[in-house]
Amino acid sequence: MPRYVFPVLGPVAAIGGAWLALERGREAARRPALILLLVWTATGAAATGILLVGGSVPAHRFLAFAMGLPILFAAGLVATASLLMARAGRARAVAAVLVLALGVGGGATIAYRAWYRSHPWMPREQLAQAAEAGSYLRETPGAAPIVFLVDLGGHSPLSSTSLSFHVIRAGLPPEMISRTLVYLGEPEAFLAGRPTILTEPASYRRASLRHWPSVEAVLDRNPIALMMPAFNRNFDAAVREHPEWLVSPNIAVVRGPPPRRPPATAPAPPAPLSPFGLAALTIGILLLLAVAGGGWAGALVPADGLTRAATAPAFGIAFLAGASVLAGRVGMVPTTASSAMVVAVVTMAGWLLFAMGGIPGLRLRGSGRGERAGSPRGRRPAR
Repeated sequence: MPRYVFPVLGPVAAIGGAWLALERGREAARRPALILLLVWTATGAAATGILLVGGSVPAHRFLAFAMGLPILFAAGLVATASLLMARAGRARAVAAVLVLALGVGGGATIAYRAWYRSHPWMPREQLAQAAEAGSYLRETPGAAPIVFLVDLGGHSPLSSTSLSFHVIRAGLPPEMISRTLVYLGEPEAFLAGRPTILTEPASYRRASLRHWPSVEAVLDRNPIALMMPAFNRNFDAAVREHPEWLVSPNIAVVRGPPPRRPPATAPAPPAPLSPFGLAALTIGILLLLAVAGGGWAGALVPADGLTRAATAPAFGIAFLAGASVLAGRVGMVPTTASSAMVVAVVTMAGWLLFAMGGIPGLRLRGSGRGERAGSPRGRRPAR
């Protein structure tokens, strides 16, 4: 959050919003644009505020698309310069130029700090330790529930615990994801069969109790409980007090069978893609979505070929997401083979429907472009 420099961006953007709203002679037709900018900015501001008071909100996702904020910031610079130049005078003109120059330079600096370098949301160390835990679990017989004890500290345990849960599951073998749980707190409290309740930060209690019911429900099934230093700030203290828990430098088995052999060190996560590799991957994914959704777009969109091609990736996302959720609900384990099967079924179903002429009555309403000129919708009104 400090990278966005809100103490500077916020007041200048507020000046810009007020200037756009109060400027005389502004056309009424432009008011909806101002309302859009204000709402657009307010979503990012609200998400940031909720995160700062301890809520579990991915504020960075809102801010990444809150384009209203930099637009209002630019309007604030123009407003300040306009007010300075409202009266004649060389000093005022120089001050206006300085305001614009500093504002543009400052805005560029903020953008450089925030976006020039990548900041992965899944640290390599965490992903590697999750994969190492997966190698231990592969050697453990049975299908007992798996509980990871996490506690990263910070002012928003709701957010950090959920993010840790996602990273852990990303590093585990797919067949283990459905029986993986997360417990926020101390190992002694977990072994005693109770949640960890701390008074600081204020949201800790709520975060702990959010994940506790799912853990409590499996305590009588003898779950395996693990700790890892990248996910728990109390790891070193716990293994000093219980050295028998340590099975590798990065894995402590708080509850569960000892490993048959030391867990294999996970291979290093893949390095970041090069610009060319990222571009190629993006194009490949877009083509895959277009092929998967092309049949559905052709069967459901009553428009010309260009419009259908433009909407094909969106149809691909919608039908692949829906089919994936349905496959998970019926018990399909997410593997490479099962994922490929879902893509193949969705793609073939869409193109088969298109070849059959679609389903009568299910075509989406459109502008009528592409329909025969002799139809009532195809005729243009006489002038």
